[in-house]
Amino acid sequence: MLTWVMLILALGGAVAASYTDLKRGIIPNKLSFPLFFAGVAGNLAVAITGGDTALLLDLLKAVAATFLVGYALWLVGGMAAGDVKEFLFLAALLPRYPEVLLRHFTPALAWYPFPLSIFVNSFLVAFPFLYIYALILALRRMPLKHFLEPLYSPQEKLRTAVYLTAAYSVTPVLGGAAGIAFAAAVLLLIRRDAVRLVASGAALGAALIWGGADILQLFRHYLFISLVLILFSMFLHSLKMLRQALKREVRITALEEGAIPAEEIYIRNGEVIREEKGILDKIKDCMSSGTMKRGTRIAGTSAAGLTWEQIASLRRLVEEGKLEDRIKVKERMPFAPVILLGLITALVFGDMGRLVRS
Repeated sequence: MLTWVMLILALGGAVAASYTDLKRGIIPNKLSFPLFFAGVAGNLAVAITGGDTALLLDLLKAVAATFLVGYALWLVGGMAAGDVKEFLFLAALLPRYPEVLLRHFTPALAWYPFPLSIFVNSFLVAFPFLYIYALILALRRMPLKHFLEPLYSPQEKLRTAVYLTAAYSVTPVLGGAAGIAFAAAVLLLIRRDAVRLVASGAALGAALIWGGADILQLFRHYLFISLVLILFSMFLHSLKMLRQALKREVRITALEEGAIPAEEIYIRNGEVIREEKGILDKIKDCMSSGTMKRGTRIAGTSAAGLTWEQIASLRRLVEEGKLEDRIKVKERMPFAPVILLGLITALVFGDMGRLVRS
């Protein structure tokens, strides 16, 4: 009975967190903490009444692993504190896959604690969800023509499609390894387009004469490869547009607590430096102390957002004339609905990472 109660609490808590995150942009502590302690107390009761002492160890491993992974993601700015606390209450409520569901589902379970499967699934389902959400926001702010820019100059993609079609079609003539070598030479080693086109023309001729290909077949291959290249370039271009659209510039004097900067601001040798950083640089920073070799950080891009102390430091720099009264900030994106999807998929299918590998 307690197992069902904790399963219902986990699903209900994830639904409630999704609602508050979408409506107010937060997952309140008054939701996360009671559910966390309810999970710990409930599993303790199940372990004691059922004589399942291994459950206590599973609970400890689940909470510890979730905390370590969540804390690491929070440090590098990849996750807000509220999202980490949601994962923690789910770990406390469901340290194992609920056995009562094995009557209805045949999940693929991983060797690591079940809550980490919720992590894995959440991030696997996150991309399409967040991409669509961000695309809607971006289209409200930017003209559609900016997203269609790759269509205005497709010449490079069409030429590349010729090279790839030639490499694919000549492979039966040259053999697999030789076909790959031909593609590498044409795409990576030969720099002049005229030479590339001549080599590709020779390869297509060989495919027609000795490879058994026909012109219509080659044309279909060419159209398919061209379409894939153009769509992929549009996708990459859209990611660039999304990164730009999901940032906005605000006045430092108008900043509110919790705003997430899209740029690092630090002081080095008395000079204020602005820097937009990637995730790898953030990880390197987390290996150091607050005072980096590059200077003393005033504001970072952590998902935790700015504190009042950091805002006060920034405003003081503005008053002293050392910093312009502007800063780029990120739009907050709700992650709790993604965690809900991660939980549901983990309960129904198990670990999606394992399913992909198999």
